Amino acid sequence: MVRGLYQIDSCIALLMSRLFWNPVRHSAKLGRTMSESWHYEQNQQPKGPVSLAELQQLVRSGQITARDRVWTERLRDWTPAGQVPELGGPVQLTAATVAAPAAPAAPAAPAAPAAPPVADVGMLSYSQPQIEQLMFTQRAMDMLAQTRPWARLISILLWIAVAFMLIGGVFGTIGTVLGAGGARMGPQMFIMPMYLVMAVLYVFPAIYLGRYASRISELQRLKRADVLEASLEAQKSFWKFCGISAVVIIAAYIAFAAVLIIVLATR
Repeated sequence: MVRGLYQIDSCIALLMSRLFWNPVRHSAKLGRTMSESWHYEQNQQPKGPVSLAELQQLVRSGQITARDRVWTERLRDWTPAGQVPELGGPVQLTAATVAAPAAPAAPAAPAAPAAPPVADVGMLSYSQPQIEQLMFTQRAMDMLAQTRPWARLISILLWIAVAFMLIGGVFGTIGTVLGAGGARMGPQMFIMPMYLVMAVLYVFPAIYLGRYASRISELQRLKRADVLEASLEAQKSFWKFCGISAVVIIAAYIAFAAVLIIVLATR
């Protein structure tokens, strides 16, 4: 009787293995993995598509490092190559996988051979720092994107103002000098050079706003934390310049008012 129960149990195990382990289906799945189209990124420029075999060859030759990001349809987002199992990234083994690697009864067991052996791609150094992937809501990204055209517009207007002030300051100073001749020069001689000073001061906010707009464009394309930090750094520089300029202007007005009061009081 015991032997009969053992035979029945063996038949059930064989039936379950037939149901959950299909060599043809597993081979087809492996073939799909090898034939997928992959994209990779170098110098912040996306390239591809290439096959998995071509991508592995790029890794072996050192053209793609652990920090370079790759993407295929199975990946949710661009991922550093050092974190992709197909390219030699770390593979997490569970206790059940180590204890019974050959057991075909579990439905998840056939998925393990889908990745090629890690030894095939052993060129990646996982000790290198990884570029942190940005976790950002779509609404936050949209709001940042909406500020980009306005920042670009103000930057362009500031550059136009710089050009006009330079032209006005240079030609105004030359005209004042030539018009005065040998006579005593009036206050306009000191006013015209101020346009040159203002032109130089306007260059800085124009640069900061243009840099901010460019970084937002990169952020929309790459969605990386370091690009977000660069855009916020440009915005911080712009507002810091505006704050310092406001303090200096207020201090100048106060000093001018104090001098005017002293002059009027001594008369």
